Amino acid sequence: MKAALYARVSTTDKDQNTEVQLSKLRDYCQEMDWIVYQEYVDQASAADMVGRKAWTQLMKEASWHRFDVLLVWKLDRAFRSVVHAAVTLKQLQAYHVSFKSYMRLMAITVKPADYWEYHLGLSIRG
Repeated sequence: MKAALYARVSTTDKDQNTEVQLSKLRDYCQEMDWIVYQEYVDQASAADMVGRKAWTQLMKEASWHRFDVLLVWKLDRAFRSVVHAAVTLKQLQAYHVSFKSYMRLMAITVKPADYWEYHLGLSIRG
């Protein structure tokens, strides 16, 4: 399985470092026997979609199914809101790309039932 790794920091202060995120993601891929397709890194706030050039490229390559799973450190590294998460996960499903959050140990596969459970969980958490 080919995995795309995504890391993001919103600022260089507060000891934020994408390498900390990527290191754990690489280790996880090795444990799972996944091939790292590419690492995508942004330094921008979650809401700054113009500044998140790596995210834009990642989604473009997902549409071409260049990788099988998108692996992120935490949900907030990828998504700016519940709506953004829902829309993006729906897009990934259409592209036949699974999603996994390392810190949440949550996986969303391309199966519709996984997306349904995820959205149900979001609505319950409010």
